[in-house]
Amino acid sequence: MPYAYDAPPYRLPGQIAEAQAATRYMYPLGVMVNRNGQRFVDERSAVGNLTYAKLGRSILEQPGKWALQVFAGNEIGKLHEGYRKDSTVVHGDSLEDLEASFGLPRYSLTRAFADAIQESASLKHWGLSYGSTMPPFLGLKVACGLTFTFGGLQVDRQANILDEDGQKIPGLFAAGEAVGGIFSENYPGGAGLLAGTVLGLRAGFGCNTVL
Repeated sequence: MPYAYDAPPYRLPGQIAEAQAATRYMYPLGVMVNRNGQRFVDERSAVGNLTYAKLGRSILEQPGKWALQVFAGNEIGKLHEGYRKDSTVVHGDSLEDLEASFGLPRYSLTRAFADAIQESASLKHWGLSYGSTMPPFLGLKVACGLTFTFGGLQVDRQANILDEDGQKIPGLFAAGEAVGGIFSENYPGGAGLLAGTVLGLRAGFGCNTVL
């Protein structure tokens, strides 16, 4: 997932608020480019909760394994507090100011915004308008943060953990993100809670049956 570039390497279980403040999911309000000033995703293909997992992988594929999120005009006021307190934030009166600050090729951000606006118009989905290139401008670095892996234990429909031969291990169950085979290339936000609830109930009933 897109995450604060300057975030610590890990968070302790009691630091949920700090971890949430370091998320950088508001990219649909602007553009996201790599260090060469090139867009590498459609930021507005869907809301952040439906795209953040796969975008984290996309960031890892960019030079240096980081990217820039850039916002303009009234969209800046919509960013959550974590954005405004980010240590990598740069403000500018023009896109050229941000290009110079981050060492991007000249006019690369102008092209990025123009391409994003054209895509929004041609695809007729929610996106940037021509007013989105009005000053002021704000840019910041983002990296990839880890929510969970897509791997996990193999279970059957009753949440029994299966061994290497596909046979259930008596009395051993798994649910939620400990289970593999549910998500692969992407993850819609909150879906893990649903998977945990469904398999957790089945595991609970199974445990009661065993006991």
